[in-house]
Amino acid sequence: MAAQPLGTGVSSSRRRGASAAVTLLLLPALLTCGVRCAEPRTKPSNIVLIVTDDQDVVLGGLNPMKKTKDLIGNAGATFVNAFTVTPLCCPSRSSILTGQYPHNHGVRNNSLSGNCSSPQWQKGPDKLEYQTFFAGKYLNQYGQKDAGNVGHIPPGWDHWHALVGNSQYYNYSLSVNGKEEKHGDNYGDDYLTDLITNRSLTFLDNRSPQLPFFLLLSPPAPHAPWTAAPQHQKDYADIKAPRDWQL
Repeated sequence: MAAQPLGTGVSSSRRRGASAAVTLLLLPALLTCGVRCAEPRTKPSNIVLIVTDDQDVVLGGLNPMKKTKDLIGNAGATFVNAFTVTPLCCPSRSSILTGQYPHNHGVRNNSLSGNCSSPQWQKGPDKLEYQTFFAGKYLNQYGQKDAGNVGHIPPGWDHWHALVGNSQYYNYSLSVNGKEEKHGDNYGDDYLTDLITNRSLTFLDNRSPQLPFFLLLSPPAPHAPWTAAPQHQKDYADIKAPRDWQL
Protein backbone atom coordinates (compact mmCIF):
# COMPACT_ATOMS: atom_id res chain seq x y z
CA MET A 1 0.00 0.00 0.00
CA ALA A 2 1.44 3.39 -0.93
CA ALA A 3 1.87 5.71 2.01
CA GLN A 4 0.05 9.00 1.54
CA PRO A 5 0.17 11.96 3.97
CA LEU A 6 -3.03 12.56 5.85
CA GLY A 7 -4.40 15.98 6.91
CA THR A 8 -1.85 18.49 8.12
CA GLY A 9 -3.83 20.53 10.64
CA VAL A 10 -6.08 20.06 13.63
CA SER A 11 -8.73 22.69 12.86
CA SER A 12 -11.78 20.63 11.96
CA SER A 13 -15.43 20.36 12.84
CA ARG A 14 -14.70 16.67 13.30
CA ARG A 15 -12.41 17.15 16.22
CA ARG A 16 -13.49 14.60 18.77
CA GLY A 17 -11.24 15.54 21.61
CA ALA A 18 -7.71 14.68 22.52
CA SER A 19 -6.76 11.08 23.04
CA ALA A 20 -5.78 10.25 26.61
CA ALA A 21 -5.79 6.78 28.06
CA VAL A 22 -3.62 4.28 29.82
CA THR A 23 -2.17 1.74 27.40
CA LEU A 24 -5.35 0.12 26.14
CA LEU A 25 -5.82 -2.55 23.51
CA LEU A 26 -9.13 -2.45 21.66
CA LEU A 27 -10.17 -5.74 20.15
CA PRO A 28 -13.72 -5.23 18.84
CA ALA A 29 -13.96 -8.78 17.54
CA LEU A 30 -12.86 -10.72 20.61
CA LEU A 31 -13.49 -14.44 20.61
CA THR A 32 -15.86 -15.78 23.21
CA CYS A 33 -15.05 -18.73 25.44
CA GLY A 34 -16.23 -22.27 24.87
CA VAL A 35 -16.53 -24.03 21.55
CA ARG A 36 -16.10 -20.82 19.54
CA CYS A 37 -12.58 -20.38 20.92
CA ALA A 38 -11.54 -23.43 18.92
CA GLU A 39 -13.15 -22.28 15.68
CA PRO A 40 -10.78 -21.07 12.96
CA ARG A 41 -10.60 -17.32 12.47
CA THR A 42 -11.60 -16.19 9.00
CA LYS A 43 -10.60 -12.56 9.49
CA PRO A 44 -8.11 -11.04 11.97
CA SER A 45 -9.36 -8.50 14.50
CA ASN A 46 -8.87 -4.79 14.07
CA ILE A 47 -6.51 -3.37 16.69
CA VAL A 48 -6.32 0.13 18.17
CA LEU A 49 -3.49 0.64 20.66
CA ILE A 50 -3.34 3.96 22.55
CA VAL A 51 -0.13 4.59 24.50
CA THR A 52 0.02 7.66 26.72
CA ASP A 53 3.21 8.84 28.41
CA ASP A 54 3.68 9.02 32.18
CA GLN A 55 -0.02 8.68 32.97
CA ASP A 56 0.56 7.36 36.47
CA VAL A 57 -2.19 5.27 38.03
CA VAL A 58 -0.76 5.90 41.50
CA LEU A 59 -1.26 9.65 41.00
CA GLY A 60 -4.82 9.11 39.83
CA GLY A 61 -4.10 9.83 36.18
CA LEU A 62 -7.38 8.31 35.00
CA ASN A 63 -9.63 9.66 37.74
CA PRO A 64 -10.71 12.85 35.89
CA MET A 65 -11.36 10.90 32.68
CA LYS A 66 -14.81 9.56 33.47
CA LYS A 67 -15.64 8.36 29.95
CA THR A 68 -12.38 6.60 29.18
CA LYS A 69 -13.22 3.34 30.94
CA ASP A 70 -16.70 3.18 29.42
CA LEU A 71 -15.76 4.14 25.87
CA ILE A 72 -12.38 2.42 25.62
CA GLY A 73 -11.62 0.10 28.52
CA ASN A 74 -14.93 -1.72 28.60
CA ALA A 75 -14.92 -2.13 24.82
CA GLY A 76 -11.56 -3.86 24.74
CA ALA A 77 -9.02 -5.27 27.16
CA THR A 78 -7.58 -3.51 30.20
CA PHE A 79 -4.49 -5.00 31.82
CA VAL A 80 -5.13 -4.56 35.54
CA ASN A 81 -2.20 -6.70 36.70
CA ALA A 82 0.57 -5.64 34.35
CA PHE A 83 4.25 -5.06 35.09
CA THR A 84 7.24 -3.63 33.28
CA VAL A 85 10.80 -4.77 33.73
CA THR A 86 12.12 -1.20 33.57
CA PRO A 87 10.47 2.15 34.38
CA LEU A 88 12.38 3.92 31.59
CA CYS A 89 10.64 5.10 28.44
CA CYS A 90 12.71 3.63 25.60
CA PRO A 91 13.11 0.10 27.01
CA SER A 92 9.39 -0.05 27.86
CA ARG A 93 8.24 1.23 24.45
CA SER A 94 10.64 -1.15 22.74
CA SER A 95 9.11 -4.02 24.69
CA ILE A 96 5.61 -2.97 23.58
CA LEU A 97 6.72 -2.80 19.95
CA THR A 98 8.65 -6.08 19.94
CA GLY A 99 6.98 -8.23 22.61
CA GLN A 100 10.42 -8.88 24.11
CA TYR A 101 12.19 -8.21 27.39
CA PRO A 102 14.87 -5.46 27.38
CA HIS A 103 17.66 -8.02 27.67
CA ASN A 104 16.37 -9.56 24.43
CA HIS A 105 15.73 -6.45 22.32
CA GLY A 106 18.85 -4.76 23.70
CA VAL A 107 17.46 -1.32 24.64
CA ARG A 108 18.99 -0.46 28.02
CA ASN A 109 18.10 3.22 28.54
CA ASN A 110 16.94 6.40 26.78
CA SER A 111 20.23 7.19 25.04
CA LEU A 112 21.59 6.21 21.64
CA SER A 113 24.47 4.43 23.36
CA GLY A 114 21.82 2.48 25.25
CA ASN A 115 20.32 1.42 21.88
CA CYS A 116 17.27 3.70 22.03
CA SER A 117 15.91 4.20 18.51
CA SER A 118 18.53 2.00 16.91
CA PRO A 119 17.19 0.87 13.51
CA GLN A 120 19.15 -2.35 13.93
CA TRP A 121 16.53 -3.97 16.17
CA GLN A 122 13.48 -2.48 14.41
CA LYS A 123 12.92 -5.29 11.96
CA GLY A 124 9.15 -5.45 12.42
CA PRO A 125 6.82 -8.47 12.38
CA ASP A 126 5.10 -9.90 9.34
CA LYS A 127 2.16 -7.64 8.48
CA LEU A 128 -0.42 -10.38 7.84
CA GLU A 129 -2.18 -8.03 5.39
CA TYR A 130 -2.90 -5.42 8.07
CA GLN A 131 -3.31 -1.77 7.14
CA THR A 132 -1.02 -0.03 9.60
CA PHE A 133 -0.94 3.51 11.00
CA PHE A 134 1.34 5.15 13.56
CA ALA A 135 1.16 8.68 14.96
CA GLY A 136 2.91 10.37 17.87
CA LYS A 137 5.93 9.67 20.03
CA TYR A 138 7.91 6.68 18.82
CA LEU A 139 11.17 6.50 20.78
CA ASN A 140 13.10 9.24 22.55
CA GLN A 141 15.96 9.49 20.07
CA TYR A 142 13.92 8.95 16.91
CA GLY A 143 14.99 11.15 14.00
CA GLN A 144 18.58 11.63 15.17
CA LYS A 145 21.37 11.16 12.62
CA ASP A 146 22.70 8.06 14.35
CA ALA A 147 19.19 6.59 14.47
CA GLY A 148 18.45 6.85 10.75
CA ASN A 149 17.29 10.50 10.55
CA VAL A 150 13.67 11.47 9.84
CA GLY A 151 13.69 9.32 6.73
CA HIS A 152 13.81 6.13 8.77
CA ILE A 153 10.46 4.31 8.82
CA PRO A 154 10.50 1.01 10.72
CA PRO A 155 9.32 -1.89 8.55
CA GLY A 156 5.62 -2.65 8.51
CA TRP A 157 4.06 0.84 8.68
CA ASP A 158 1.89 2.09 5.81
CA HIS A 159 1.16 5.51 7.37
CA TRP A 160 3.87 7.05 9.54
CA HIS A 161 3.52 10.32 11.53
CA ALA A 162 6.29 10.11 14.13
CA LEU A 163 7.45 12.85 16.50
CA VAL A 164 11.12 13.68 16.04
CA GLY A 165 12.75 13.48 19.45
CA ASN A 166 11.06 13.56 22.84
CA SER A 167 7.83 15.01 24.18
CA GLN A 168 6.71 18.38 22.78
CA TYR A 169 3.32 19.89 21.99
CA TYR A 170 4.37 22.90 19.91
CA ASN A 171 7.43 23.80 17.82
CA TYR A 172 8.30 20.25 16.82
CA SER A 173 8.92 18.21 13.69
CA LEU A 174 7.20 15.07 12.46
CA SER A 175 8.45 12.42 10.12
CA VAL A 176 5.46 12.07 7.79
CA ASN A 177 6.12 8.96 5.74
CA GLY A 178 9.84 9.74 5.92
CA LYS A 179 9.67 13.47 5.13
CA GLU A 180 10.15 16.19 7.75
CA GLU A 181 7.09 18.29 8.56
CA LYS A 182 7.74 21.28 10.83
CA HIS A 183 5.14 22.75 13.17
CA GLY A 184 4.91 26.00 15.11
CA ASP A 185 2.91 27.28 18.07
CA ASN A 186 -0.59 27.79 16.68
CA TYR A 187 -3.14 25.69 18.52
CA GLY A 188 -5.44 25.17 15.56
CA ASP A 189 -2.67 23.88 13.30
CA ASP A 190 0.03 22.52 15.57
CA TYR A 191 -1.11 21.20 18.96
CA LEU A 192 0.30 17.69 18.72
CA THR A 193 -2.25 15.72 20.74
CA ASP A 194 -5.18 16.94 18.66
CA LEU A 195 -3.27 16.82 15.38
CA ILE A 196 -2.38 13.14 15.61
CA THR A 197 -5.85 12.29 16.93
CA ASN A 198 -7.48 13.85 13.88
CA ARG A 199 -5.04 12.16 11.53
CA SER A 200 -5.88 8.81 13.08
CA LEU A 201 -9.58 9.51 12.48
CA THR A 202 -8.81 10.36 8.86
CA PHE A 203 -7.02 7.04 8.50
CA LEU A 204 -10.04 5.19 9.90
CA ASP A 205 -12.35 7.02 7.50
CA ASN A 206 -10.21 6.21 4.46
CA ARG A 207 -9.07 2.66 5.20
CA SER A 208 -10.20 -0.31 3.16
CA PRO A 209 -13.03 -2.25 4.84
CA GLN A 210 -11.79 -5.44 3.18
CA LEU A 211 -8.59 -5.64 5.24
CA PRO A 212 -7.96 -5.51 9.01
CA PHE A 213 -6.10 -2.54 10.46
CA PHE A 214 -3.65 -1.83 13.26
CA LEU A 215 -3.63 1.76 14.57
CA LEU A 216 -1.07 2.85 17.16
CA LEU A 217 -1.75 6.32 18.60
CA SER A 218 1.02 7.55 20.89
CA PRO A 219 0.52 11.11 22.21
CA PRO A 220 3.29 12.46 24.46
CA ALA A 221 0.63 13.64 26.91
CA PRO A 222 0.59 13.88 29.86
CA HIS A 223 4.42 13.85 29.95
CA ALA A 224 6.23 17.10 30.85
CA PRO A 225 6.19 19.97 29.89
CA TRP A 226 2.44 19.48 30.70
CA THR A 227 1.19 21.80 27.98
CA ALA A 228 -2.57 21.41 28.01
CA ALA A 229 -4.85 22.54 25.21
CA PRO A 230 -6.07 26.12 25.83
CA GLN A 231 -9.59 25.02 26.75
CA HIS A 232 -8.27 22.63 29.42
CA GLN A 233 -5.51 24.67 31.06
CA LYS A 234 -7.58 25.62 34.11
CA ASP A 235 -9.61 22.41 34.47
CA TYR A 236 -7.57 20.91 37.30
CA ALA A 237 -5.95 23.93 38.90
CA ASP A 238 -7.17 22.92 42.38
CA ILE A 239 -6.39 19.19 42.14
CA LYS A 240 -3.59 17.85 44.34
CA ALA A 241 -1.69 14.61 43.84
CA PRO A 242 -2.62 11.93 46.41
CA ARG A 243 -0.15 11.20 49.18
CA ASP A 244 -0.98 7.51 49.44
CA TRP A 245 -2.22 4.62 47.31
CA GLN A 246 -5.85 4.90 48.34
CA LEU A 247 -7.34 5.90 45.02
